[in-house]
Amino acid sequence: MSSLRQFLRASPALRSAARSLQLDTERLWCIGCLQGEKMAASLHTAIYPHAPEGRPRPRFNNSGTSGNIGVMTKLREEGWFDEAIEIVDKMDKQGMEITSNVLLCLLSEAIKRNDLKQGRVLHGFTKKHNLESDTFLGTFLIRFYTSCGFLEEAIAAFNKVTDMSVYTWSDMIKAHARLGKGEDGLKVFDQMLQQSDLKPEENVFVAALEACAVIPSIDEGRRIHKCIMEHALTANANIGCALIDMYTRCGDFDEARKVFERLPKRELVVWNSMIAAYSHFKRFPEAFRLVQVLQQERLKPNDVTFVTMLKTCTGSMDLEAAKMIHSHISENQFDTNLVVASALINMYSRCGSMEGVSSVFQRLRIRDGRVWSAMVSGFTELGHAEDAIQQLLPRIPHESVMLTEAFMPLVKACCCTSSLEEAKRIHARALGGEKQDQQTGTTLADMYCKAGRLKDARRLLEKWYVKPPDMWNTVISGYAKQRLSQDAFTLLEQMRQEGFKPSVETVVCMLEACSSSADRGLAEQIHMQIIDCGLQANPLVGKAVAEMFDRCGRLEDAQQGSQVMSSM
Repeated sequence: MSSLRQFLRASPALRSAARSLQLDTERLWCIGCLQGEKMAASLHTAIYPHAPEGRPRPRFNNSGTSGNIGVMTKLREEGWFDEAIEIVDKMDKQGMEITSNVLLCLLSEAIKRNDLKQGRVLHGFTKKHNLESDTFLGTFLIRFYTSCGFLEEAIAAFNKVTDMSVYTWSDMIKAHARLGKGEDGLKVFDQMLQQSDLKPEENVFVAALEACAVIPSIDEGRRIHKCIMEHALTANANIGCALIDMYTRCGDFDEARKVFERLPKRELVVWNSMIAAYSHFKRFPEAFRLVQVLQQERLKPNDVTFVTMLKTCTGSMDLEAAKMIHSHISENQFDTNLVVASALINMYSRCGSMEGVSSVFQRLRIRDGRVWSAMVSGFTELGHAEDAIQQLLPRIPHESVMLTEAFMPLVKACCCTSSLEEAKRIHARALGGEKQDQQTGTTLADMYCKAGRLKDARRLLEKWYVKPPDMWNTVISGYAKQRLSQDAFTLLEQMRQEGFKPSVETVVCMLEACSSSADRGLAEQIHMQIIDCGLQANPLVGKAVAEMFDRCGRLEDAQQGSQVMSSM
């Protein structure tokens, strides 16, 4: 027995496994003697298959709500997000109280992860426990659906909140702006001014200016600027940055500069916004002078200072300017900063300079996933996708983080070289067969579709509990392009049943797949789905509908479609 105790003291993993499996001492001794630490570790892994760094996960507490809040917080902090949701589910089934604070804690993690599946589960608990009207929960739901790209769901969450805060209003304005509906975002801003007793604050004006920049509308921007002056907020640094950005994107450099000059206190973020404005208008010498003035003001430029300049060089015509920026960055000793280096590689790729790409890369002693990602993208963009696979891939370190960051560009390189098997090997090496994120899954599905492997693409789609809209659109379009219109329509119906709308591009692709009188019945069904989705007014869809009916021998419908198009 003393030998056993000695063995256990030397083997934490075996000790943990014994407690969890409640093994008797004889069996434990046999395991220790025959298999030793290796077996103990495998037992521990079997019990806690997803434990971060081998730590056992906290378990459900039967003592009530308060006991489980700490458990859930620990689970979330240690990376056990799905398990934290399971705790909420158990609490719900046992009739325990689920408070808004519990859901807020987990919803913030869903936002961080862009986890559509678990976010919707949490929204379900919110509905079930009559918490949808809660100001904070409603605001977080708006943020969650915005981060996942679902504007209608964000609007629905907004409409359930009974007592709006300035954050609720600003997040709703921001949701419209970031999902391409700037005009509607400004309508929400006006709705707040007219219906709410709340005074618009910094975050509301920043969101409204973002909506103006998205349109872009200089007139609306000036109107918001006037409103800011009426509320005496022109000295606010974040509002100042938003004004500079809005005037820049609306094409009015002089107004952007006036905003900058009138700000009484200029923090680094303000200087960066003005440097970005100079760079946007290709006024690079003045941007460099501003960096010098910034340093005279005893402020240090950071990676954002230079990255914003680099983003404005977009083609071969900007190559000389790109070299000038690079030289200035080297003088400031930022050329080995990995964020700046990645931006330099991307800039030279856009400008068509393989020499520039190579010079930046060769100078780096340390390279992270961003750098490798930029290099693979650069090679592919410059027509050297084969070299990206043959030369760069073997040099990328085996660390999964680096490979995961470079995964998307590598798959695109494989698509360019039609190297499907290589892409599958990269997938296995980068992700170890684990479930990929939405963007990765969509890229893989697109690769399968382009290679004609539609069954593989569909199988990939079916693996998702909540299927991403982009992946739906990719697979449906893949079937349509292969003229498998009935299969595409079946998938479209499934997509609609799960609460998603197809994109305009997907609908047009499906319409083009109906090419003869034999497709007449299917054409009518697709047309009904288009009307149900509210896409019939889109010019591209209307044109495709008219052409489809013409091909299918429905001349009267084709003429009606053409008349509708001419009246738009």
